[in-house]
Amino acid sequence: MALFRVTSKVSLGGSNGIPKGTTVQVITPNGVNSVDGNKISAAIKQQLGKDLPSSSCVASHFIVERLK
Repeated sequence: MALFRVTSKVSLGGSNGIPKGTTVQVITPNGVNSVDGNKISAAIKQQLGKDLPSSSCVASHFIVERLK
């Protein structure tokens, strides 16, 4: 299992989205050492209650740091 801290570089989703600098944690199963838009979108939905499409959650819009 890997734990990532994902921080947005830009505001996403307009007034119902997330502002720049928003951070969520993403946990991936064993053997998976990266995050993708689906995982980021799911983490935002679960932790913040914001429903952003995975197409908005591309890796270039986020700073991804592996914590564990």
